[in-house]
Amino acid sequence: MSFPGLSTKFIPGTLALTACLAVASCDCAEWLGPADPATVIVSLSTTGMDMPTTLLLTVTSTDGSAQHNASVPANGNTTLGNVTAEVSVTVTIGEVPANCSVTGQNPQTVVTQSGIVTTLTFQVTCEALLGDIQVATVTTGTELPEGYSLEINDAPSGAIGLSDTKSFTGLPVGSHWVELRAQDGSALSGVCTLAGENPRSISVTYGQTTSTTFQITCPVLLTVETQTSGTVPDPDGYLLQIDAADAGAIAVNQTRGFDLMPGDHTVELTGVDPSCVVAGDNPRTVTLPLSTPGATVFEVTCPVGLQVRTVTTGANLDPDGYHLTIDAGAPVDIGINATQNYTLMPGDHELELSLVAGNCTVSPDNPRTVTLPTDSDIETVFNVTCEGTGGGTLRIETATTGWDLPNTYMFSFDGVPQGTIQKTGWFENTTAEAGDHTVELTNVPANCYVQEGNPQTVTVPDGGTGTAQFTIACGGILFESNPMGHRDILVGHSDGSPGFTRLTSSPGVDQDPAWHPSRTKIAYTCDHGVVGWGICIRDVTANMADPPTTVLLGDLFNDTDPEWSPDGTKIAFKSDRAGNPGRDIWVINADGTNPVNVTNSAFDDEDPSWHPDGTRLVFHSDRNLGENDVFLINIDGSGLVNLTNNPLNDDEDGVFSPDGTKIVFMSERGAGGDEEIWVMNADGSGKVQLTFNSVDDDDPNWSPDGTMISWTQEQDSFGLDDEIMTMNVDGSSQGNFTLLSTKDDESNWK
Repeated sequence: MSFPGLSTKFIPGTLALTACLAVASCDCAEWLGPADPATVIVSLSTTGMDMPTTLLLTVTSTDGSAQHNASVPANGNTTLGNVTAEVSVTVTIGEVPANCSVTGQNPQTVVTQSGIVTTLTFQVTCEALLGDIQVATVTTGTELPEGYSLEINDAPSGAIGLSDTKSFTGLPVGSHWVELRAQDGSALSGVCTLAGENPRSISVTYGQTTSTTFQITCPVLLTVETQTSGTVPDPDGYLLQIDAADAGAIAVNQTRGFDLMPGDHTVELTGVDPSCVVAGDNPRTVTLPLSTPGATVFEVTCPVGLQVRTVTTGANLDPDGYHLTIDAGAPVDIGINATQNYTLMPGDHELELSLVAGNCTVSPDNPRTVTLPTDSDIETVFNVTCEGTGGGTLRIETATTGWDLPNTYMFSFDGVPQGTIQKTGWFENTTAEAGDHTVELTNVPANCYVQEGNPQTVTVPDGGTGTAQFTIACGGILFESNPMGHRDILVGHSDGSPGFTRLTSSPGVDQDPAWHPSRTKIAYTCDHGVVGWGICIRDVTANMADPPTTVLLGDLFNDTDPEWSPDGTKIAFKSDRAGNPGRDIWVINADGTNPVNVTNSAFDDEDPSWHPDGTRLVFHSDRNLGENDVFLINIDGSGLVNLTNNPLNDDEDGVFSPDGTKIVFMSERGAGGDEEIWVMNADGSGKVQLTFNSVDDDDPNWSPDGTMISWTQEQDSFGLDDEIMTMNVDGSSQGNFTLLSTKDDESNWK
């Protein structure tokens, strides 16, 4: 098409439109031609943290000429060319991450203009991708730790309580390792159990809180208690088993605690004496809750003691005793004056005394019900009263052995003097009343003692005979002396009357005499043709020139200082036969068998003396800093006790009194420093000085009745004249017993 007056050259745009409008008949559309395309530039600016590298750009236009849907750099320009002019174009920024936001309008719309470049700007702001973790602990049980600590990604993250919650904020999104650890940061250990994984992986989501819970189960305290009633409980206690495993011992009345996991457990009490009964199930199931202690009590009932006594009085008593029946069981024998002990379960029991003679009656009830409590022993007494037809015979018998015997004794019935009885003889009262009587020997000399006890109680049966037997042993004062130029054993009258009898006469040395309890023989130290010193035994009635009855010891060793045991079956002595540096105290049977080293030490142990009970000895030893002390020891070598404990002076020659309550001994502890006679209690207390002489006093001994003491006193400074002295136990009435002007030593009286 041509426009008059216009160049035929196509002038696009406004100029063509202007030219066209100058011609009235001009079709402007033909003159204008196609419009120039538009250009749209999309400018993206992304700032902040954790920014995306690309964003989704979506472009639409009303004519469809501008279609775009693609990822574009998050920072930069994207040019959209050849966009039809005069159309509406909409630009949208999409796929914006959750931590980012588009500032301003999105989408944006623009109307394009031909040949014009339009720039649309989008500002995107991003923040860090962070989230939170919340950690909770739930702990059950009663035996709990003090607390825990946490580690996140192997880094210590603080403490957390037993049942607690702790939050950790601002954590990068993604996986994190969370571990529950002990309070001190070490790995969890011990008896608690943790459910689930530890450490565990926790995924953090942006802007969200992720929670995890650690469930910890700890032990619960189970207390097991035993309550045992009865006075005869199981002597060695019990044993516990928990869940079929040994849980140790438990006493008869004890509470023990055990840490166990919640749930059911089997508890059993074992080792229960068959005589005891456990109440309730055994074994039993105990259910432990999650967080409170559990307890179970085993109530054990054991027997109590029942003492049954019969007390029979009157005359013509039943000679063969009775039968006792308990709970209809088999009858057992019981004497007419007897005590028998039984162990029975608490509760009621039926007792009956049978075979009671027709002239006797039983009180109170027979049969009877005896109720035994759970916590104490009880006694029941059957009192049997018998009627007699008259009296009986009371007989007293004496048998006296030994040395320096009396001719007669005085005796009394029920405190009434009856006259005299021969030293070995008998007397009968045929008109004594039936029943119990007290019989006593009187005026027994001090050198004699009654072996059975004096007085005695004798029961005279109706129409029968009751006998009191008195066995009396008497002895003079034994001592050693040298009237013939060599040492022999002599005996003198204990009452001090003149005259001495030599019991030995040998060319060797006889010394250290000791009475046998019967006073019929002696033991002493001898050197009769043997290499070492030995112990000889001689009957006191033998001719003094005869050899000893028995040479008990004395081979290659030195065995000296014999002392008979109270029952005459053993002899204590000192000896070097063990080869120790010093001498030891030994005990041997009276027949020479079974020698036993009692002290077995490196010290010098000498001069043993028996306690009246025959189980202990006193002796002296230099084991206290080289000075002698008086010691007490059991004959089995145990229980050594220093009774004098005097490291500055010598204490020697200890001898028990006949009743075992006192010990007489020699000591240098006095003011003068010389040897004096002292007495003390059997435990070493109450030391009292008895002699106060300017010469040495030693080797004390007791009279058989314990009222007097004999000892050796030095009479000159050359040791050529020693005398045997006597005195009362309080130190009074001191006198010279021997008066021989020879060396008299080692008196033995009791």
